[in-house]
Amino acid sequence: MIDLYQLTPESVLGNLPLSDFQVDLATLGHVIAERFTNEPNLPGVIVLDGATLVGVISRPRFIEHLSRPYGPEIHLNRPIQLLLPYIELSHLQLPDTCRVDEAVGKALSRSSTIAYEPIVVTFKDGSLRLVDTHALLLAQSRVLAIVNKTVRQQKLELQQYLTKLQQEQARFEETNRLLEEQQLSIRDRNQLLEQQQAELLQKSQEISELNQRFVQISQILSLEGKKAFQATFEGVDAISHNTDNIIEIGKALAEQLETVRGASGLVREVSDRARHLALKAAILVNHFGREFEGVGRITSDISKLSAQAFEAGHRMDATASHLKIRIGDLTKLAREGATGARALLAKVARAKVALAELENLILQQDVGSAALAPSPTSNVTQDLMQQVEQVELAVSELEKISTRGNSAHLIKKIEQRLRRAGRLSADERANHSGTTAVRNFSETTKV
Repeated sequence: MIDLYQLTPESVLGNLPLSDFQVDLATLGHVIAERFTNEPNLPGVIVLDGATLVGVISRPRFIEHLSRPYGPEIHLNRPIQLLLPYIELSHLQLPDTCRVDEAVGKALSRSSTIAYEPIVVTFKDGSLRLVDTHALLLAQSRVLAIVNKTVRQQKLELQQYLTKLQQEQARFEETNRLLEEQQLSIRDRNQLLEQQQAELLQKSQEISELNQRFVQISQILSLEGKKAFQATFEGVDAISHNTDNIIEIGKALAEQLETVRGASGLVREVSDRARHLALKAAILVNHFGREFEGVGRITSDISKLSAQAFEAGHRMDATASHLKIRIGDLTKLAREGATGARALLAKVARAKVALAELENLILQQDVGSAALAPSPTSNVTQDLMQQVEQVELAVSELEKISTRGNSAHLIKKIEQRLRRAGRLSADERANHSGTTAVRNFSETTKV
């Protein structure tokens, strides 16, 4: 039997069960009959004339001739050569490498009378074999079954592939949709990025303009600050120099005051002596008659006292005139100090304007920041203004006093001013503190 499960669509005739029953022309008929009887699967017999193929006698045709009247008696004991003229021999010869489906097609393409006759299979070594057409058709059916199964599997796989393809196509469409959405999102982001870049460019231009303005303001501030601080230092030096002059004048006034006090004491002494002499004169008048020579002495003493009083008055007038001159010098120095201070304040005010403009620029750029601390120039300016006002008041008061004729009142005021002279050291320390504040302000502005 044929093992159909070993066949494949690529199977050839050499893979099928083959028979090698071969006889020559001299072989008797009963030999063939006995072989057919013992081997029911033999499809036929190959008849050779030496090494030449004569033909093939199939089992059905051999049995058919034997079943005729007198068939066994005629053919069994006679050579097979004598049977050949009565049998239609088949002679389809195919190589062992011929595929099963191709062999079936060639076998069935023969005439209907010999379509199912066995086929001779030739090998490369020249040997011959015989294959039954029924076995060939069974092999063909198995091959077709395998092919059909393969086709069904391929169809199933194709259907699966189609399903997967549809799924992949749906997934591809979904991916395309997501890709389009991403492209739209990227386009929106690009537009937003371009807008942000334009805004950044505009901000950069604004920052560049602000930087240029800041540089200009810084240059103005530096120039005005240098001028203001130079004028400040010059003003402070001038005020310090004038203060030293005022101190020297105060010392001279103190010495003149001592002279005035000595003259005043001399005048008081003269007045006391005059009163004493007047008392003596009154006593002499009461005793006129007894001591005339004492009247001349009293008169001489009174003359001396009058001369001394005149000398004292002259010295007091000279001292007063000298004091007026000193007061005039003091007034001039004080006015020069006030003028320098006012010029200094004007410079500081211009510097404050430049700083205010810089602060406004900074506030425009930092709206959410806290309020700026007050500039240290405010306290310095206020202190300088107060000092200038005090100097001007003092000068005006000295001018009023110098125009008066009451020397005692002038001396009293000078004494009060001299008592305040002890505060000059404190004022110098205050001026030094003001200078330090101005320098600190300069360093802050540079930062």
